Amino acid sequence: MSQIASGFGLSSSLMNQLLPLAEDRNYKAFWSLLFDQATETTPNYSFSGSVVAIATVYLEGKGVRLPVNDAHPTVRAMLSAELSLEMCCEAEQAVAVLAAMQQLEIDDSELGSYYVEFTGEEWDQAIDALREGLDYIKRTLLLAQSGYDWIMLFIG
Repeated sequence: MSQIASGFGLSSSLMNQLLPLAEDRNYKAFWSLLFDQATETTPNYSFSGSVVAIATVYLEGKGVRLPVNDAHPTVRAMLSAELSLEMCCEAEQAVAVLAAMQQLEIDDSELGSYYVEFTGEEWDQAIDALREGLDYIKRTLLLAQSGYDWIMLFIG
């Protein structure tokens, strides 16, 4: 099974409700509550989530790091439970990361070359997949402008 990428916008209240589930490693209840009550990034990412993971490393190389704000106990519990958390931050942080991403100039040849360098493989859909991955990250960050307190991205 390939990896998936799932982004969410959620309230502080929901963040607090997730804490005991993450601490108890009650994964079924954790994901059920998250999918039922948070707002998921749409549309879904259509390629393997591993490409979104490659896109996050690409962004780091450009000086844009997806934050994991582990000051919140729920974030620490999710990290401890190894829930494939790639990004989790408050809306203000998400807006700043989005602004930094929007300043980047990325061309297709650079993306294609990066994919080959990163994976050691040629793939005819690499550029489209990376572009869509970067767009998925942006759409997840954009949830911060819709009144959500927290923004999350899971890859796993």
